[in-house]
Amino acid sequence: MNITGVRSHWTVALAGGFLVVLGLSPVLATAIASLPKPVVGGAGFVIFGTLVVVGMKTLQKIDFDTTFNNFMVVGLSVAMAMITIVKPGFFQFMPEWSQVVFHSPVIMGAVTAIAMNAALNGLSMRGQAAIAH
Repeated sequence: MNITGVRSHWTVALAGGFLVVLGLSPVLATAIASLPKPVVGGAGFVIFGTLVVVGMKTLQKIDFDTTFNNFMVVGLSVAMAMITIVKPGFFQFMPEWSQVVFHSPVIMGAVTAIAMNAALNGLSMRGQAAIAH
């Protein structure tokens, strides 16, 4: 939405439907797979760059000054995601069924952010509600 400026739900739904058709049609999937790697790489570069900027805009709205909890959530999530990039074998001691989480920086960062946010900010919200009563 940030690239094109289109904010219609119908456009997003149509794009999702198009992706489903691409995934289920072997002929269309082959046509897409035949795109040159530099074209796919360039498109991925733009998409991931846009995602980084959207993430930065989201973090800009967070208040890091009055609470240390948000600072810890973001910092630890980025650190855990970076571990899987810098040292891929770091979590090799974990069970085999959990390796999909520990080998993906995106999943590792997201799971860490969700867990830390629930632990730090979820508990503080309950504590504030208890104080208010």
